[in-house]
Amino acid sequence: MAEKNIDFKFPDDAEYHYEELINKTARFRQAPVHEYAGYEGPWIENIWIKEYMDKPLSFFKGFIPLFIQWIDTQILRGRHFGDIHYELNQILRPNVLYLAISQGDVGLAGIGTSHPNILVLSAGGFGHVPIPLIRGEIKHAPLAANFTFKQDIAFFGEFRLYTRPDILARVLHEAEALNMTYRQGRGPTWEADMQETKFNLAPRGYGRSSFRFAESIQMGRIVAHIHDDIPWVAYHDTKFSVKEYGFLSGLTDPNNTIEAMVHQMKNLTDEQFRKKIDILTEAREHFTYPGVLKQIEALMNDPFGADGGYLRCIDHPRTERCCG
Repeated sequence: MAEKNIDFKFPDDAEYHYEELINKTARFRQAPVHEYAGYEGPWIENIWIKEYMDKPLSFFKGFIPLFIQWIDTQILRGRHFGDIHYELNQILRPNVLYLAISQGDVGLAGIGTSHPNILVLSAGGFGHVPIPLIRGEIKHAPLAANFTFKQDIAFFGEFRLYTRPDILARVLHEAEALNMTYRQGRGPTWEADMQETKFNLAPRGYGRSSFRFAESIQMGRIVAHIHDDIPWVAYHDTKFSVKEYGFLSGLTDPNNTIEAMVHQMKNLTDEQFRKKIDILTEAREHFTYPGVLKQIEALMNDPFGADGGYLRCIDHPRTERCCG
């Protein structure tokens, strides 16, 4: 988890240290919950604090949790984010394992780099363990037996972010070459539009993930994630890996090209499509807030064992500011 050999030790004064952390970070739990794209929260960080801060330290199985509104403080009270860094520098110990839940696109914005002994479960794209990036919950829309899609491939959302123009242009070019229908749009009908699309694109957004990824799974539609440096997708190398229920490709990945992904879509048989839908339906729970919290608990209880759930560590990104 950390980048150098450290003799990690659960401190003899763990209860005192935990109480000190709770007291010293109290002011970093007082920011208003931020609003984004019409959704006013709560977000995963807010739910984590509300549901788990009153748990006894023994509940966290050797980790010492950090209950901080990382993203709310960064967005709404950015001038105070340096205060978090300063405060933690005074109190964190180098041989203790801490646990942080982060939604932000830039992880803990420098704090995680300074303190590699913080295990960061990150939705936005920088940390040790990817978790789903979620904005509320969309109702499941099961496919009827005779359902007909209006388009094969589509993306509904902001298509001018970072590398999205290049990503989407390549998808369009290959779709046209294969005589597949492609649509791109935005606006208030995005949810209905996605339901009428056979393969919904979820290219990375401000961070390495995107809200569209979880939204597609929640509604029950096959998703295709496209990254531009490393894939930031929860549950990889498990039965809920994106390749089992969807598609994965990279802008510069020679082993998983965008063109190859579109060909896989074109050649997908009805039987293969139905199998992906079945797995996706089973995976849906794990892309909701309650499901993510269950997986975090499983990881804490048995990090390297059979009962540790489906969250997995990945190679730690080299750059914290993954969004530009």
